[in-house]
Amino acid sequence: MLRAPVLPLLGLLLACGGEPGPVPEAVSLPRVTTLGMAAADLRPAAAVVTLTRAGALLLDGAPVEVRPGAVLDQLRDRLRAAVERARAAEPAARDRSGGLPLVLRCDEAVPWRSVQWVLAAAADPRIRVWRTLFAVRPPAGEEEGTFAIFLPRERGLAATGRERATAALAVVALAPAGAAAPPAALHAYFRDRPGIRGVLLVAEAEVSVGAVLAAADALHRAGVERLSFPDAALPRGEEVFPPAPAAPVPASYQAGGHEDHEPILLPPGVPPELPPLPRSPGLAGFTIPPDVLPDDGD
Repeated sequence: MLRAPVLPLLGLLLACGGEPGPVPEAVSLPRVTTLGMAAADLRPAAAVVTLTRAGALLLDGAPVEVRPGAVLDQLRDRLRAAVERARAAEPAARDRSGGLPLVLRCDEAVPWRSVQWVLAAAADPRIRVWRTLFAVRPPAGEEEGTFAIFLPRERGLAATGRERATAALAVVALAPAGAAAPPAALHAYFRDRPGIRGVLLVAEAEVSVGAVLAAADALHRAGVERLSFPDAALPRGEEVFPPAPAAPVPASYQAGGHEDHEPILLPPGVPPELPPLPRSPGLAGFTIPPDVLPDDGD
């Protein structure tokens, strides 16, 4: 039996035309200095995954069911269906993903662990979406664009032994910090090392996606050509997408080889902020999939 306080609400819903649809939650997008075309302008049309500060997951505006022990199952199923539609629309395409772009629309405070799970779902062998982009805004203003970080096309997220032995590939580690390291420090470090053309970006799970994208933006502007991520630990047991903290978790930077890291600090006399670039009418960011390594002479 319905309780009395519920009846007025039920009557209001019926008067408005039936069951309510999902109410989209506003997200505070990460801010970077490099913006490409808007998500709506991508072709073929992009699938859009939204991660909210509350830990909700949506695909193309519709909630994705998340159950402990099967956190990514429905997301994978729906992404696979989107890939099949893309391939049906382009039957001659050799790309197993049908060229489907995937835009991650994440609140800036969402922990990197949650983003890693979504990227792992996109890189699933049955899906192989590699044209991944992030919805972003400039340092000032509310115009939206995208920042691309394409995934490998043939091997998911796994780093290979050959990558680990590549002299032209550096490791950048991001760890939670009390105060954010200025992205300009990362930019200055790699601008002075032009021989490094690829970076393996290793961010601890608690670091916010906003901090990771700020680092990626600085690396791109310093001339790094390829960016890759290590494999992520998938959800275990009762794990689900966690709510974000009240404020984004900032990061400190370390760089070096795969064993020894050195802190990256802002050099004297270098302004702490990178000036924004004019918005690109096309793609911007890391648009070379890291399948071909920087020392291959391509």
